[in-house]
Amino acid sequence: MPIEEEDENASAKSAVDQITSSGGTSTDAEELLESEELKRQLKEAKQKLKSSEN
Repeated sequence: MPIEEEDENASAKSAVDQITSSGGTSTDAEELLESEELKRQLKEAKQKLKSSEN
């Protein structure tokens, strides 16, 4: 697993921990994780598009 991906996973996990420890529900945490995953997929898609243009 690339280091960058590990960092994203760690930051997503710490964000979930922050939400649940501050009284948020696991649903809030799941929604945040979903949004983080979508951002990551978008970034990957943009990179693929950029590399295919060159």
